[in-house]
Amino acid sequence: MAKLTATSYTILGWLALQPWSTYELAKQIQRNLRFFWPRAESQIYEEPRNLVKLGLATAEQTHVGKRPRTVYRITPAGRQALAAWIEEPSDAPMLWFDGLVRLFFGNFGSTDGLLAALDTARARADEIQQAGATVAGEYLSGSAPFPERIHCSGIVFDFLWNFAELLRDWADRSADEISHWEDTEHEGKEARALALFSAALATKRIAPVVENS
Repeated sequence: MAKLTATSYTILGWLALQPWSTYELAKQIQRNLRFFWPRAESQIYEEPRNLVKLGLATAEQTHVGKRPRTVYRITPAGRQALAAWIEEPSDAPMLWFDGLVRLFFGNFGSTDGLLAALDTARARADEIQQAGATVAGEYLSGSAPFPERIHCSGIVFDFLWNFAELLRDWADRSADEISHWEDTEHEGKEARALALFSAALATKRIAPVVENS
């Protein structure tokens, strides 16, 4: 299975629910995974063919009217591969946020530039919760397309909703601070940073490092 990636297993996961065309898979990924696995979107039209070559999916040529359509189905080997992958250790979470890089080097820019980066973060939080509200509403009304997945969807929903809350709260706090800056030099701005560092260390829950004797 050396040729498989996490995106491969993402596609297998959708095929395990039901057969899909690549167009339908793209819609599902855009709806459900774009906030935490965006790279799947860029590989959606290539990966199903790779799964077919590996014997993990089949491809059936059909037509919608006069338009050709390829529908992919998972094979028993594909289900076994998906189940085995879920049991493997996960990679550590990673954060990809170029606005945070801009803020990290913010002393070389302007307050307007920093506030613009925070606006992007706030907009992303709104986007996540708008999508989440749709999903939550569907489950609560009984109209969700895959009700058998409610227990797993709820756990992912909990993470994304609260991540959006954290992102928005942080953006609002930071924007309030920066909006009072006349420039991005450090003079006169040290107190809040020191207070943040002190407050964080006072509430830390990091397990102590045990050194080998």
